Amino acid sequence: MELPQGHLSYCTNIHPGEDWPGHFAALKQNFPSIKRQVSPETLMGIGLRLSNAASLELAERDALEEFKHWLRANDAYVFYDGPPFITGVPHHGTLLSSIVKDAVPRYWTMKGKRVERVWGWDCHGLPIEQKVARELQAQKKSVSTAELRELCDQFSEGWIAKQTNNSNALVF
Repeated sequence: MELPQGHLSYCTNIHPGEDWPGHFAALKQNFPSIKRQVSPETLMGIGLRLSNAASLELAERDALEEFKHWLRANDAYVFYDGPPFITGVPHHGTLLSSIVKDAVPRYWTMKGKRVERVWGWDCHGLPIEQKVARELQAQKKSVSTAELRELCDQFSEGWIAKQTNNSNALVF
């Protein structure tokens, strides 16, 4: 889902599988309802967080073609790239994932394959909710679901602004 700050995507580590058929089954079960709630009228990205075995299974021609067809049918795309998570300051994991997100698609592009790259924020709603909930608990506050969602949006927007400034300074 495209936002003014970049793209918001669903990540497969939210409902993971053990292998590609497990991941794909979890996507088929969970993604459509999430997309209907979050991005019903626009394309929405999916961040694939797969094990090596799952990625090799997906690379098989039939599995890959089926997945591409499913993406088109569900107004989805694979989200490949993005800056640090919006749940805190950059760290060594940020650098490592950025290198992998750059090197692997670049390799396949250089081998003549077409690799779509979409930039956006790698967001994970539950960790944001947990951070906001801890802060509310420390303040001994109770809020409605709508208020919690608004606080989570404010938290995310604050980190997006901070990391945009950091990224510009560090040239991510």
